[in-house]
Amino acid sequence: MGACDRLARAVPLPLRAGHWPDKPSRCRLAFTRRFLPANPRKRAPSCSPSCWLRDDLTGRKTIVRSARGHSSPAQAGGRSILMRKLVDFFLKLLPEREEVTIARAAARVPDGVRVYVIGDIHGRADLLAQAFAKIDANEAAHPFKRNVTVLLGDYVDRGLRSREVIDQLIERQMTRRVVTLRGNHDDSMLRALNDMDIALRWLAAGGRETLHAYGITVPANIDRDIVHTVMALAVKQIPAEHKSFLERLRLYVTIGDYAFVHAGIRPGIALENQSAVDLMSIRQPFLDCVLPHDFMIVHGHTPVTSPVFRSNRINVDTGAYITGNLTCLVLEEDRQFILEPRNETCQTVPGKIRCGTES
Repeated sequence: MGACDRLARAVPLPLRAGHWPDKPSRCRLAFTRRFLPANPRKRAPSCSPSCWLRDDLTGRKTIVRSARGHSSPAQAGGRSILMRKLVDFFLKLLPEREEVTIARAAARVPDGVRVYVIGDIHGRADLLAQAFAKIDANEAAHPFKRNVTVLLGDYVDRGLRSREVIDQLIERQMTRRVVTLRGNHDDSMLRALNDMDIALRWLAAGGRETLHAYGITVPANIDRDIVHTVMALAVKQIPAEHKSFLERLRLYVTIGDYAFVHAGIRPGIALENQSAVDLMSIRQPFLDCVLPHDFMIVHGHTPVTSPVFRSNRINVDTGAYITGNLTCLVLEEDRQFILEPRNETCQTVPGKIRCGTES
């Protein structure tokens, strides 16, 4: 079982270094509330200097991480009573199923660069037009040397205006710096044009609405013959420019300390070695992993009620096609904002959570 699996179901919160009775300037502590199956004297994951401690009263096993050097179980033994008291104190303050971890240093984008990040659109051309209008107004009100817009994928399916979404993106790329990433729905649409089995699954996952946007009606009850006829018509009806757009979509892009992907990454694997399937479709163990990645990951794919900020990732998929809320994240230097309606911005403290329900 991997380190991220052992630390599953985590909701990290930042813990400021305080004045502890035992050498306050030397340690920053992270307390993890979890029944862990590991041996309490087993070394913690090698990615950070840590050791396991056990609370004899609660039976909880706890990771203690030091900001300086490695603390072995033997070294920690002399402070075990103090540590147990501190662990018990903090655990009593936390609601069930929440954890506290060390907050990583704030991620940054290069100086002079502002990045706008838009989550899953799913055929909501109306919301995309509003988002572009807000971005234009924000750029005019707060000029920056270089503005880049990153769209995280899933432009088609479910909503009824997928064709207009792609038209807007193609037009926007002609005049602005726009990076378009590939989502699993975009990939399925492209592959469905040439694969009957994929076409069947795609139509059931929102492809009907996409074909409707291209003037193609799909019967309620379909079989392989009907699907073959429908997809043959789709090949003719979908403009070559739109097919070319889908083929050019990128799997990820990095800017400064951030990596932008559609769904997430598989923990422990370098970004350049990630599989396309994981980048477009992963949920677990990515969502539950609390260990730091090489980059701060900005992603969509998993709908949430409001943007989620974790110590190692940011989720901006707010279910636009059904909620009417298309989130636009703004990154400037080490600051993170949500571009709100009425062209206002709302600052979010780096590392602080804005709660959402991920499923």
